[in-house]
Amino acid sequence: MAIDSNAPNVEVYVVSALDVAISKLGRFGDRDQHDIQALLQLPHVGIGEFERLAREAISYYVGDELRILGNLNVVLDDYHRSEG
Repeated sequence: MAIDSNAPNVEVYVVSALDVAISKLGRFGDRDQHDIQALLQLPHVGIGEFERLAREAISYYVGDELRILGNLNVVLDDYHRSEG
């Protein structure tokens, strides 16, 4: 998302909560898993949109795609378990 600036020729881009959560699927340490779950609880973040965007991002991933898909499945399972 671009934010307008009063300075000429300056654009500032800010990542969304979904972008941050998806980026944490790569490292996926304990803190990352906790952060992802916290981000998914924000009012403007939807689990369906997270899953859709994460799967799209994973399709461009360079490396072990199965590991990242496994991480996504852990996140989704944890989310649904906490909701139910």
